[in-house]
Order: sequence, then structure tokens, then C-alpha cells
Amino acid sequence: MTYDEYTVKVRARMKKLVRAENFIKKYRFLIIAVADILFIAFIFTMYFAGSYMRDLSASDVVYGEDGITRAVAFLSDVKYKYTENGEEKNGLPYGAGIYEITAETNNPFGVVRQQKADITVYKRKAFISVSDIMTEYGEEPDALSVVSSSDLAQGDTITDAEISYDKYSKYSDISIVSVTIKNRYGNDVTSSYDLHFGEAKAAVMPKAITVDTGSAEKKYDGKELLCAEYEITAGSLAYDDHIKVEFSSSLTLPGTLSNKADIKIFDKNGTDVTEKYTVSERIGSLNVYPLEINIKTGSSEKEYDGTPLSCKEYEITSSELLNGHRLSVSGFTEITEPGTVYNSVTADITDENGKSVNEIYKINEDRGTLKVKGRKITLKSASSSFEYDGTVHNADTEVELVSGKLYDGDAFYTYDHPSALTAKK
Repeated sequence: MTYDEYTVKVRARMKKLVRAENFIKKYRFLIIAVADILFIAFIFTMYFAGSYMRDLSASDVVYGEDGITRAVAFLSDVKYKYTENGEEKNGLPYGAGIYEITAETNNPFGVVRQQKADITVYKRKAFISVSDIMTEYGEEPDALSVVSSSDLAQGDTITDAEISYDKYSKYSDISIVSVTIKNRYGNDVTSSYDLHFGEAKAAVMPKAITVDTGSAEKKYDGKELLCAEYEITAGSLAYDDHIKVEFSSSLTLPGTLSNKADIKIFDKNGTDVTEKYTVSERIGSLNVYPLEINIKTGSSEKEYDGTPLSCKEYEITSSELLNGHRLSVSGFTEITEPGTVYNSVTADITDENGKSVNEIYKINEDRGTLKVKGRKITLKSASSSFEYDGTVHNADTEVELVSGKLYDGDAFYTYDHPSALTAKK
């Protein structure tokens, strides 16, 4: 920008300022008058801010109904406070009671304007009902799930409840002990109600549990086998109840026995509450196994000779025979006729007094075999032919011993064939 251009621009601005100054000088009285009017209007408006356009009023109501007509102020919020039993609180009352309500406004000059109104809020009648319940011994239902009311003010709910019934009786009456009612803002308004409680019936069913009795096993040792172990495998005891299990089974001799027990359940005071439970038992077992003796018997075979075949050879391959006990083996198997049989024995075990103790042992036999083979012989029968004559013919009954030999004293006999031959034409 050149100097001449700058000079022209400055002169133009000066001309505008001169024109503005001349305008103000010409209309200065009018401008001052308008400013005074606006200032006075502002002061007037600020002074009357907080003035009531609608007055506070109240009428007696039942809790849950709105009996307060709220005040409306000019250019100001209305603040409320109320007095109950001589105690002043901010806001509007929310429960039943006798109140003095104060509406208050402030303007910028510190002028406080108040209006007062009295109101009585009466208690609201409400019937609280309770439902019948069926529960298991030891299981207490949530009281909130069984109490209800259709008489509460809008927005109010029952937030806590206590019910009472005989938890140890199968059937009893339910009564409501107390309830807590709160409004939508979380304030406790229970005292704003005239409450009436209903009644119902409670049924307490036996509690199901399963008790497993233990099992035990051993080899016979002459001592009694017991097992006092048990476990609750399904369900649980209620409250502070405790279980007492007395076992009545024991086993000494080899065998198997159910491990039965007598089960009782008591509460913390020692009262028998077994009938409050349905007890299922899964009974274990006691097993005493016999001592084992393994005997291997011998084998033998021969050709049939008409006399018995036996083999009295045996071997004890393993033994759990107790000290003082004696094993005797007898009763070996015999076979006379041709064939094969196992070589079994009879074992008898006695103690030092000669008393049989076979019941505590198990004899395992590895049995040999006895075999009698028959003698082979060959016989030749006679042949015969004939010409048809319409009669029945039989062949010669004589038989010849071709090979082999009969035992001394044996002989063979021949008989007519049961169905004679009749030739056909």
C-alpha cells in the first residue's frame, strides 16, 4: 500500500467518526431519555421478580393423592420447605402427617417472598396378602415372592417382608410379621399406610437325602470286619441338624454281608427330626474272602480191564493254610468203564482240636484226567441168499471173532435182526 493510498483510507475513517459525533450531539437528549427508560424498566422488572403469579394452596388428602397446588412466580424459581413436629425440612412432604408448607422466592435485590399452607395427609389403608406355600424342610421361600398388595399408591413397592410359620410342622398357618414399603425415590413410606395382613397355609415336605454306607473287604484273619464309614451323597442336612449313624453289621467268616445301619437325624437341641427327611440308603457290603489252597491232581489212563482206575497223586502248588491247621486229601475219583473223567478230590481241613474249619478255605483244583480206553475187536457175521417165495427170511445168526480178544469171562451173543428182510419182486 502506498502513502497516498493510506492517507485516503485514514481520511475516510475520520469522516465517519465526525458524522457519528454529529449524530450523537444532534440526538443526545433522545438517546439519554431512551437509556433512562430502559434502566428504569430493568430495575422495575428485577424488583418484581419473585412475585407470585399463582398462590400456594393445599387440601387434606389420603396418602398417594396430590393435595398441593404449587405456586408459580414471576421470573423466579419457587423453593419449598415444610415443618413436621417442629422440624424443618427442605422440599415437599412425601408421607402421611400434619405439615406446614412454605413456598419461598428471592429477587436480585434480596427481597424474600413467602406463602404458607397447612395440609394433613392421612394414612392409606392397604391389605397385604400372602400366598400359600409348599416348600421342603430347610428351604425357606423368599418372603417377597409370596406377599403382594393392590392397594399401594402409584410408584410404591414392597421392598422387604418377613413371614412366620412353623418350619418344623408339616402343615401350619402363615402370618406376615412385617413389610417395608418404599416410594419411587427410595424413601421409606411404610408409616404412611394403615396395613392389614392376610393369612395363608404352609406345607413343609420332608427333605430328601441319600446316605451311602461304606464297604470293606479282607482275607479271613479270624478278626471281625466292620466299616463305620458313611457319606451323604445327595441332598444335605438343613439348619444345624446333624446325623447319627449306628452300624449293626459285622462279619468274621468268609462271605458277603450288607453293611446296614440305623440312621437318625437330630437338630441342634438334640430333638429327633428324622421324620423331616426322606432318607434313601445305598448299602455297602462287607466281604471276607476265604484263604486259598491250590491242589493239582495227577492223571492216568489204561485199557479197559474191568477194574477201577484211580490216581492218588496230587501236589499243593500254593497254600494259605494257617498254623495249627491240617489238610487231608481223600475221595479220589475212580472210573471203570471206558471214558474220560476229571480226577477230583475231597479236601478236609481241621484245626489243632480236630474241628473242621473248611468254611474259611477255598480249595482250587487243577484237575488231572482219568481215561479208560476200550479194547478193539472185529466180528464177522454170516451171509445168506434166497429166492422169493413170499415169506420172511433171516440170515444165519452165527458171528465169528475175526480179530481182538475178549477179556476173561466175557462172551458175546447174537440175536435176530429186529426187522427181517422180505424180498421184492
